[in-house]
Amino acid sequence: MDVLISSRIRLLVGLTLVLSASTLTANTYTVTNTNDSGAGSLRQAITDANGNPGADTITFDITGSGVHTIAVASSLPAITSPVTIDGYTQAGSSPNTNDLGTNAQLLIEIDGTNVTFPDSDLQFSAGSDGSVVKGLVINRNQFHAAIAILGVSNITVQGCFIGSDPTGTSVPGALTYGVLIDQSATGAKIGGTAPADRNLISGATQAGVAFGNEASAGGDGHVVQGNLIGTNAAGTAALGNREGIDLAAATTNSTIGGSSAPARNVISGNTDRGVIISHSIGATNITGNVISGNYIGTDVTSTLPLGNASFGIDSGAHGNRIGGPSIDEGNVIVDNIQGGINTDQADGLIIQGNFIGQTRRRG
Repeated sequence: MDVLISSRIRLLVGLTLVLSASTLTANTYTVTNTNDSGAGSLRQAITDANGNPGADTITFDITGSGVHTIAVASSLPAITSPVTIDGYTQAGSSPNTNDLGTNAQLLIEIDGTNVTFPDSDLQFSAGSDGSVVKGLVINRNQFHAAIAILGVSNITVQGCFIGSDPTGTSVPGALTYGVLIDQSATGAKIGGTAPADRNLISGATQAGVAFGNEASAGGDGHVVQGNLIGTNAAGTAALGNREGIDLAAATTNSTIGGSSAPARNVISGNTDRGVIISHSIGATNITGNVISGNYIGTDVTSTLPLGNASFGIDSGAHGNRIGGPSIDEGNVIVDNIQGGINTDQADGLIIQGNFIGQTRRRG
């Protein structure tokens, strides 16, 4: 009898494991039209992916050549399950191959004109940890962000044009934030060190990349590398954000740039500051962040001026580092209207190895 019961238990356990595995199957959902809803729409693909607990993929196969614009009539569903949204799957699309600037051909555009506050064009919410978005043009959200990462971990944004038109040469409409990282999110990766990872982030009326706000936490351990923030796709002219990067509150142990040329961000042509670390009272919780190896106020070659309209870096928080002990960790900070670095209230700040007021081309 004991042997029979034991066998039945093993059988039930095995069936449970098989059923559990089957419920976690990753599916692919294909967008086949630019409709706002219904079969083949992006809205339906997100809804279907949210309903499946597996790590799904959303691909694109829309008939016809040229840019396909998905003008959403209202907010898309918040993303609540892991998913990779891959704009490069649309025929004719291709990632950037240039070492400087970006020559990416992006043929899927999300027009967020009709998205209302407080929603974003793409919003990663609880349950979407580990999601990836790449190869998309996302623009025209006048009330909030093109991409919002809210309280989740390890979201990756690569190879996108955020705020600009599909050519990366103009800004087609108002956008409040490019990428907003908020509600104690962790481990977001914006860009990367491969040419294909490079994002163009321009046209935001607040910040290209914003970490939190004065009442909400930006979170921990984020990486922003290899991006063009405030420029055009070539990295030679200004499209601008108000602020390039804004570390607003409770942002810790994050990296902006790096010690290698591929990790460098170009943060130039913005209508206020290139990078701001909050000056607010209580902003001592913005700590452990490193800003290194970036071009701030120059074009992609660091030989031509493309200044921000205020300070290159405006630092009012505590315990952060600008530059570093290695020559390749130094930021090039030039041609910014009010100056290179402002250090008001920034006790414990390390400023080391930067090139301020002069250009120096790094390899």
